[in-house]
Amino acid sequence: MTNTIPYEQWRANCAVRRIADGQLLAPPGPLPDEIPADYIRRAIIETGQSRNSDLQGGLYVEQVTVRGGLHLENLDVTIPLFFRQCWFDRALHVWRMRARTINFEGCVLGDGAEMRGTSVAGHLCLRNCRVLGPLVARDMRVEGQVDVTGSAFVYDGTPESELASIADGECFGFSRSTASSLYWRDLPTPPSGRVVLRDASVGSFVHDIDRNKLASWPQKGRLVLDGFQYGRLDQMSATQGLKWLELQGEFVASSYAMLARGFHRLSLPHSTEDVLAALKKREIRNMRSPIRRLANYAVFGVIGYGKSPSRALLILVALFFFHISAGTYLASQGLMQPVVNEFLLEPCFITAESPCARETSDWLVVSLPDGAERRVPPTYPEFSPLAYSLESFFPFVSFDQRRYWEPHTLSLQIILSAIAGVGLFLGGVFVGSVSGLLSPRVEH
Repeated sequence: MTNTIPYEQWRANCAVRRIADGQLLAPPGPLPDEIPADYIRRAIIETGQSRNSDLQGGLYVEQVTVRGGLHLENLDVTIPLFFRQCWFDRALHVWRMRARTINFEGCVLGDGAEMRGTSVAGHLCLRNCRVLGPLVARDMRVEGQVDVTGSAFVYDGTPESELASIADGECFGFSRSTASSLYWRDLPTPPSGRVVLRDASVGSFVHDIDRNKLASWPQKGRLVLDGFQYGRLDQMSATQGLKWLELQGEFVASSYAMLARGFHRLSLPHSTEDVLAALKKREIRNMRSPIRRLANYAVFGVIGYGKSPSRALLILVALFFFHISAGTYLASQGLMQPVVNEFLLEPCFITAESPCARETSDWLVVSLPDGAERRVPPTYPEFSPLAYSLESFFPFVSFDQRRYWEPHTLSLQIILSAIAGVGLFLGGVFVGSVSGLLSPRVEH
């Protein structure tokens, strides 16, 4: 049977005291002693009107059931508010309130709270609480920390809640709000509804993503991080960080860029590169033009999306040595011939029996696979696979090899030229990567 405590008796026990250390679990049901929600509002107003009130140090409410909606909207609350192991059976209406510190320890918020536009000069804490309705905390300004350590957000978007129309399915809505820090860790169960941090800004973000994996976060598609900014990030692995971003259900480029900046500030270059690489992959995947998408895959794939520029160099070196080996083999098989041009079409350069006015006794004979021959003067450059490959891969180098020698068939000419072209492409990609032109970078 419940017991409604008289106002004066309850108020006499509300002077602020030290909150005991240790975890406080939320009560499983309404407590035997209860008070009307209006008691709290009345005590706050009376304290604001009397500088000699014994509640100037703070209002402390402990182990009671608070009946009815608590209405503190638009109030200037000059004292800290501490609620310890209390059960609120209706919603808290504290929007556009100006407060110092609001602290809930081990409480049950039976229908959530509306805190839109509230300013808190101190901290906003909901530790080890059960929030059965939506917590709508958009457009808040909290000078201290926002701490929801150990709390359970069980609102799943059902329309029965008094605040359903403004919650829009959010069990925790913190859009466009600011705080010096956000503590989000050790939630006993994943939030049931949407957690929205859109355009929120905090100085530091304290979490348990590495320690508890993603146990403190909602299921995929129910997390909104678009525009969420944090100055300092608690350390975590890039793998877990990317899994956290994927809970959004859709690609949000700003979230990836923000996480990369967070790792960069922690001086974790490898984690930064991993996130930037994942960002670039998603950006390329979302390109509308198939040609542009394919070209970007070709460019960024060979440098590991900025993480492995040496990959392009290794492929280039492998192609270069393959080109040399191919030239050596073709020469050994008689498949490299003097370039057929006007010079070699003169009679002196075809056969010894051809009419020729020059002295050709010391000329060299080059046999072709089809049995034909070419005669070249002794000053004609000798074929060198190394020089030929260097000329092919580096056009600014000239050894007169490509000018005087070529593969015997068109198909072989195309293959060797294609290998050299890929090498030139890889060289440009490598230079662009190491110079930073092609590597994804952190934007400050």
